[in-house]
Amino acid sequence: MFESVAKYFREGCSNLESGEKILETDLPPIYLQHRGHSVTIVGFEVTKSGTADLLVFDPMYKTSPAVRRLIDQGSNAIQGVDATKVLQAWRRGAPYLQKYKGFEILMLE
Repeated sequence: MFESVAKYFREGCSNLESGEKILETDLPPIYLQHRGHSVTIVGFEVTKSGTADLLVFDPMYKTSPAVRRLIDQGSNAIQGVDATKVLQAWRRGAPYLQKYKGFEILMLE
């Protein structure tokens, strides 16, 4: 599944060779359903160590107070913030996915 998601988002990037750490697309998100729960995949991440994570919006989780403060303070507040910790709530890696036997995926093209 990671390969399919990565391929989907990479195909939407016109500047893969730019060397940028973050690449944007105009693609719609991917909808992932597993046993009674859905998440919306909005991105894909490959870490320095080579592991992969899905970046998701999960309606089960609320925005943490720390992230809410950053939002309220605006873009200047993000300076010096550890993105690794901030993004952790939106990452879903292999351990999360291995908990479930099957998935339904909807990719709009």
